[in-house]
Amino acid sequence: MKRAFTLIELLVVIALIAILIALLFPAIAMVEERANRTKCMSNVKQLAAAAVQQMADLGDDFPTRSAPHNYGEVAELMMPYVKFVKEVFDCPSNPGNDDGGGFVFSMPNYGTSTDYEFNGFLGQIAGYSVIRKQNMVTDASQAAYVYDTPYDSDERRAHKGGANVGFLDGHVAWMEHDEMQIGTTNEFFRRGHAVDDIEEAMGN
Repeated sequence: MKRAFTLIELLVVIALIAILIALLFPAIAMVEERANRTKCMSNVKQLAAAAVQQMADLGDDFPTRSAPHNYGEVAELMMPYVKFVKEVFDCPSNPGNDDGGGFVFSMPNYGTSTDYEFNGFLGQIAGYSVIRKQNMVTDASQAAYVYDTPYDSDERRAHKGGANVGFLDGHVAWMEHDEMQIGTTNEFFRRGHAVDDIEEAMGN
């Protein structure tokens, strides 16, 4: 004769299932973030390679933007050098870029946005006395060019703890935010090239 489950037994089974699901969620989230980080690294590698190719075409000058944080302008200039344009500029761990500096406003790429940032010390700033030349680069393997939103607050950063960083020799590395010295000095972003001071130049 078959015995039916009692209410208490059913509740115990449901509780055990709930516990198992709760234990699995962090592991699933970790696997998803690792996958996103890998895809993001691929994006950054394409952008780093595109930057190398673009700068070869530009001669000695770096790309020009109207202000240091106008990342959309840099992204638009890089579009001829990347495939699958929109996907390359979208970090899968970033829920959405709401920073106006990341949007492209000119046609025909109006509405495209970039989740990545570009080193302001490696670009000409129109309207200011900041002129960047590629011969200022002393070590391309140390000159960080493109990276994930490290200046955002902790809750808005694409990845927890660090960022994918693309360098001017085309290689990409995962770096902790502490190593990038976010919120302290600009030493990390000045590595590998001789620079003047953007803040000082913009104040002149």
